[in-house]
Amino acid sequence: MIKLKKHLYIIPALIICAILLIPDMLLTALAEESTAELFNYDKEQDVAVIIEYEHNDISFTITSPSGEKIDKNTDTDNITVFAGSSSTTIFIGGAQAGQWSITYDKGSNDHLTVRSVVQNSDFWITAFKADALSGETFPVAFSVSGAENTGYKYSIMATTSKDTLNGKELAFGRGNTGEEVSVNVSLADLSTYNEYYLLLYVTYDYNGSEIFDYAYSDSFSYTNPKSPDSIKEVDITVLHDSKAITVDWNHHISYGTKAVYVEYYLDNELISSSEYPASDVKSGFFTYDDDAESALFKISISNKSGLASSLSEFNVNISSDDSLKLTLPETGMTDSNIWTFGYTGADKTEVTFTINSNSETYTLDGNGSSSITLPETRNTIMVSYTDKNGYVHNYNRMANVNSITPSLSLSHSIDGITTENDFIIISGATNCTDVTVNGDKAEVKDGIFTYTLELDKGENPVFIEASRGDIGTSLTATVTRRSKGILSSDSVFSKLLPLIVGLVISAAGIILIIVFTKKRGSKKNTDAAVNNTVINNSAINSGSNIPAENINTDTKAEKRAAKKAAKIAAKRNAQIKNNNEKKSGFIWLYIIVISWAASIGLWVWFIIRKVFENSVGYIRLAYESLSRADAYMTHTVIILVFAIILTVLAIGFTLVFVLVRIRKKKKA
Repeated sequence: MIKLKKHLYIIPALIICAILLIPDMLLTALAEESTAELFNYDKEQDVAVIIEYEHNDISFTITSPSGEKIDKNTDTDNITVFAGSSSTTIFIGGAQAGQWSITYDKGSNDHLTVRSVVQNSDFWITAFKADALSGETFPVAFSVSGAENTGYKYSIMATTSKDTLNGKELAFGRGNTGEEVSVNVSLADLSTYNEYYLLLYVTYDYNGSEIFDYAYSDSFSYTNPKSPDSIKEVDITVLHDSKAITVDWNHHISYGTKAVYVEYYLDNELISSSEYPASDVKSGFFTYDDDAESALFKISISNKSGLASSLSEFNVNISSDDSLKLTLPETGMTDSNIWTFGYTGADKTEVTFTINSNSETYTLDGNGSSSITLPETRNTIMVSYTDKNGYVHNYNRMANVNSITPSLSLSHSIDGITTENDFIIISGATNCTDVTVNGDKAEVKDGIFTYTLELDKGENPVFIEASRGDIGTSLTATVTRRSKGILSSDSVFSKLLPLIVGLVISAAGIILIIVFTKKRGSKKNTDAAVNNTVINNSAINSGSNIPAENINTDTKAEKRAAKKAAKIAAKRNAQIKNNNEKKSGFIWLYIIVISWAASIGLWVWFIIRKVFENSVGYIRLAYESLSRADAYMTHTVIILVFAIILTVLAIGFTLVFVLVRIRKKKKA
């Protein structure tokens, strides 16, 4: 126990090492491409590269010494590619001297066979003749030209196309150039097929390089009596939701079947070819693209002797014009328990709808639409039918019926309102998909609906209905439209109201100034007359106290009387002047008060209107009439301008009044 504890530190170290090694192991496991040297010739010559495989899902790139890339799509004057189901041959005319390499991805293959051979213009097949088939024997004769008495090897193979150098070998041997070779080729081990070719392949070694040539016979058909019978039927199901097709052959292959070979075509283009061990694989799963219209399966079976049956073809209509097409609602929530679907291309086709384990069959014909009733809130729906070829088509859907009670509310009440506008904007919230106002459809987006309702003069009844499927709710209201008056927001008088108010206030101030100015002038004249009267009376009174005989001689008394009268007049004039100054100050003070009151009133009016512009009432006004809302904002700006002007005048009047008072005090 002690030793174990002592060395426990090793465990974390091992864990860390394992973590560090995992990324490298994963990268190695996930690597798909490999690169290998292909060939290295010391001079330029014609070369053929042959790649052999079991499954044709490989990819490759051949790189020349100069870096030129060649793949299965390359097609130039000196490069030709033949791609077949089990091999691909690349002919390279005038291949550069030097090292060539290949980068490849095996796809689903366990291994690939890659080899290169040199073509020589001095070595070729001059004749290749296949006589008529006699039972299981095919008499063949051929000859090869080249350097005299050059020995070569030959192989005779059966292929199904002329785009490959690979096939089932039927005979092989040796020959010499310039001599005819005759061979009886046995077809006993060849499977039944309707279009074979004999491929003659000859080759010899020249200084370490393989020189070759090849030739094909005409096509021929062959039926091997030992081959198993072709497969007559398979179970095919088109899964439209998964965009896939399943092919089940388990119940249709004969006893002793060793393998099942399947070629899969989409719209006449070969997609894949695979061989499945019959004992382990009972069916195949094949996907297709959205735009695929038809699929073709070519299937054969082989027995334990390796003999294969002839290919059987099974055509499947996916979405071609002459087949039934169903248009079904997508999986999700529905507002109604009525589930409506469309169809085209039906020809008295029986379609079965299985809802929550309960099935019902409908016969569809031609083009049209139909519906079924969903029995529950949550429904699992499987739709299936069998086409004219006996293949099954399946669709699966989920439909959940919305059980939430429909709701309808207005953003502002319109019942009983009176307006001068010729329309109003009605808006509100709903959980329904359709809203109508007096039968016309309203716009609904994200649970909010809007509608512009034109109004007639007088009372206008409004009926708002919200529906979701076959359920709904409604509201009613009455809106009255009256004639526009002088104070309406879009009348000329209403637009000029702030200006009129400002002019009235200004005119009132001017009139008051004129009135007080006239009173002041009249008072001055009156005071002057009184002053003169006082002086004269003073003089008379002063003179009446002097004897007549002393008037001309008593100058001192006159002077005293004159001084007394002057003092009285000066005092009176000062009193009059003081009274006038007080009255003048009162007038200025009145003007200042009026200007400040008017400016403050306009500012208060402006603030009240701005607050309203940020209220729900203004939003309601904008909904009812954009022109009225715009006119309201224009009036607010006019009020602001007058408020600024009056405020500036009030400040100016106040400063003048204060400065004049300060100046007079300094003089006093």
